Amino acid sequence: MDQVTHTQAPCLPTGGPPAPAALRWVEECLGKGAEVRTVRALPGGTAHTNHALLVESGSGSAHRLVLRRWTSRETTGPRRHSAT
Repeated sequence: MDQVTHTQAPCLPTGGPPAPAALRWVEECLGKGAEVRTVRALPGGTAHTNHALLVESGSGSAHRLVLRRWTSRETTGPRRHSAT
């Protein structure tokens, strides 16, 4: 919510879920036996997409992480041009 106007802030599409290769990369970063248990899209962002991850390590420890992926200009919606 916009704190000045008290209206819902405009939100661009968040894009799709992380690719399997991205999730494998997260698992590899946490070591042998790590496994992504849940993936949840997070709101907000105009130049990036965020997802909350719950990853269980090989030892059974839970890790709550945020995976941020930068989006290209083409996927962030139409560009606005000012009239000259």
